[in-house]
Amino acid sequence: MYRFRQLETAKFVVHSHISLLLLSIALFGTLAAAQNTPSKEPPKCAVQGQVVHEPGGQPLKKAKVELHPEDKENGTGYKTTSDLEGRFKLEKVEPGNYTLTLERSGFLEVAKRHNTHTLTLQPGEEVKDLVLRMQPSAVITGKVLDDDGDPLPGVAVIVSKYGASSAIRGIAGEGYTDDLGEYRVGNLQPGRYLIQATLSTYSAESEAKVVEGTKEIAPYTTFYPGATDKGQAAPVELHAGDEVPITITLSYGPAYRVRGSIVGMPELTGTNVTMILRSKDAAPWLASHLPSMSKAMGPLKFPSCCRASIRPYFLRSTDQTSIPIRLHRPLR
Repeated sequence: MYRFRQLETAKFVVHSHISLLLLSIALFGTLAAAQNTPSKEPPKCAVQGQVVHEPGGQPLKKAKVELHPEDKENGTGYKTTSDLEGRFKLEKVEPGNYTLTLERSGFLEVAKRHNTHTLTLQPGEEVKDLVLRMQPSAVITGKVLDDDGDPLPGVAVIVSKYGASSAIRGIAGEGYTDDLGEYRVGNLQPGRYLIQATLSTYSAESEAKVVEGTKEIAPYTTFYPGATDKGQAAPVELHAGDEVPITITLSYGPAYRVRGSIVGMPELTGTNVTMILRSKDAAPWLASHLPSMSKAMGPLKFPSCCRASIRPYFLRSTDQTSIPIRLHRPLR
């Protein structure tokens, strides 16, 4: 009786081990199959539509349509060109956030400054019947002359939006006069603009010249039609497709020389400090007068002749760049 029970117990243990072994093999096989099965990719997206010419709504060919991913490092960009019917299609697009840009030489998108759209594409989404409207851009061309009526090369011509609160944000376009004194500023939206001309570092015009024996005069930043004060400038109105000729004669006035010394301002000590004197109405990057302060706390002499309404800025030069210096108290 005892031997029988002992044998029966042994059989039960053997059967239990076999069952556990089979279960382990089954689970291992299922886990291995799951690991070997590739993860299912989300379905692709598509964006399609038409580019039209306004006014009239006629198809516009050769317009470049591009999708730029928000994740610039890991994302993929897509691009195409509108066909004879103005139609375009971007296929097999990964889901995600994109910026859609539109570009065509001589055209700008209606009521859009930067010709961009933001798109968020869900897996498998298809954007259909997207209509992008473009109109011919406006152009300003002309000449810049000196007080004798001769053309001036290397003069910067800045076109800015009339009524803009910020000089930087208001700038809509810029150009430089060539060797004939001619310039061209294109890609402008319809609207009202102010046009200014000012000497640049590329200009061959001297910063000052002597008249009447000893009197010195200098060319001032000039707003169309001939004002030296921005408040007296006349706006120019542009419509889609306009090409407006504008000739600007630079205004001249008394030349000023600035001399002095800076003391009690430790942030300006040391070498490699540059003082920039810039017209208050000039574009931020235009600074014709760049006298260098080679010795700290010493006398400053600026041989360059400067305009009457100016603002001083200070930069400290390093091996790679120039860093603006913030003053702890006003400079008078």
